Amino acid sequence: MKCSSTPKILDPVKNLHNKALEKTPAANMNYLQFNTKRKDLNNVDLRRAVSYALDRKQLTKKVLQDGSQPAKAFAPNGLVTDPATGKDFTDETTQSITYNQAKAKAYLKKALKEIGKSKLSFTLLTADNEVDKQVGEYIQGQLAKVLPQLTVTVTSVPKQTRIQRSLDGDFDAVLMSWNSNIQDASDYLDTATETNISNFSKFKDAKYTALMKTVDTTTNQTAAQRLTEEQAANARVVNVAGYIPVFQSANDRLINRKVGGIHYTLFADTYYKNAYYKK
Repeated sequence: MKCSSTPKILDPVKNLHNKALEKTPAANMNYLQFNTKRKDLNNVDLRRAVSYALDRKQLTKKVLQDGSQPAKAFAPNGLVTDPATGKDFTDETTQSITYNQAKAKAYLKKALKEIGKSKLSFTLLTADNEVDKQVGEYIQGQLAKVLPQLTVTVTSVPKQTRIQRSLDGDFDAVLMSWNSNIQDASDYLDTATETNISNFSKFKDAKYTALMKTVDTTTNQTAAQRLTEEQAANARVVNVAGYIPVFQSANDRLINRKVGGIHYTLFADTYYKNAYYKK
């Protein structure tokens, strides 16, 4: 498990019509953190407004165009399957992540009233790789369109600088990602707990803390019970927008179309066990 920047992808223009290019989901969840130590930004309704203002489908399909998927939970699609239903963890969420301009505007109006201001500005910190800069620019433009009372400035810096500034709490909002090799939603959910080293925002919520304490107490509970508890924790962090899930990255793979039976997962590069050559 590691905290990282979004992975580098192959040039989307050069490979647009490349029949050897295959895109597969990655275990990389990209999300926003707001610095709760900054008074105006420590507002649940502000964070909710930002989340509802983001059209994640437009971002992944029209802007990135790299096989990335809109976030449906604070865990990637394909990570966990409910053995009782056969459905993916992200398809059984009880708190959906949606694009809703009306809700975004209503939550911002409420937030500004609570803060006592008519408008607000903040800086979004990103790494200076191509994908993160694209996402930062998209968020900046989208919020300007949907929530004109918000002014967003994007600052893109080298990855190590972004990490250090995050550790130092030297940011308003930051675009982060979490990449895991553990097939358990709790590895993502744990990063939002109050004492986790990756919780640069210092987000804390008593209900979420209690839910994750139950999730992480693995004794005297069945796998089904724990999955239900993880769903409850996911619903809570999404509802209060403690972290704001944005998109799930994809892997670019160049493969020989004469070879079949190759299997990919979120965690292993390639399974060749059933590979065969097509005559």
